[in-house]
Amino acid sequence: HKDGSYRWVEGIASNMLADPTVQAVVFNYRDITERKRAEEALRQSEQRLQWLACATCEGIAITENARFLDVNEQFAHMMAYPREELIGKEVASLIVPEDRERVLTNIYAGRESHIEHQMVREDGRRLIVEAHGQTAEIGGRCIRFTALRDITERKRNQEALENQNRRLNLLNEAAAHLLSSEAPPRVMTQLRERLAQFFQADAYVEFKAREGVTELELEECWGFSEQAKHGV
Repeated sequence: HKDGSYRWVEGIASNMLADPTVQAVVFNYRDITERKRAEEALRQSEQRLQWLACATCEGIAITENARFLDVNEQFAHMMAYPREELIGKEVASLIVPEDRERVLTNIYAGRESHIEHQMVREDGRRLIVEAHGQTAEIGGRCIRFTALRDITERKRNQEALENQNRRLNLLNEAAAHLLSSEAPPRVMTQLRERLAQFFQADAYVEFKAREGVTELELEECWGFSEQAKHGV
């Protein structure tokens, strides 16, 4: 085209060499650019719907230049937003500050990524998500498709289990030292401090049982007032 743009054309060739008035091959062209654009838009729309329909349990986000073009209802529900409010919104606005640079770097680089990061719902609550994103060139545009799964509950359960295991290991270590008469005072002091820090205790009391004595004997006590100590 004279403005420098490319146009789609459809051509029909007619052999009129035998016609003495023409004696040429005649080409007739018509501009079908708009039709091709409509077909491409339909194809993109169908592909988008395919992506959205593929994830019945996952949130799907379609973005361009780190802005939402479309999302499925699962993603909107996950983020507690009406779907319409997410269209055109910047991706960065839903990412927690500490993860924002890492997420946007993958988006702008256009590379496939499979990462965990935190997002912020409309009500301010944080979510931990597992995100798998990839970029495709469609009609000369770089469109990114990302599937997201809320793993907040799974991560919390995992953290609780790890804390429980640490607690059990610490208690086992404490029991081994407390039952040993050879543990040096420095080790015992460090162990008591670790126990108090782990359990977020403001006070600590330790009793010791001696052979042949029915009453427990106070071994260590701190964090109590003098009056409370006497009560102990």
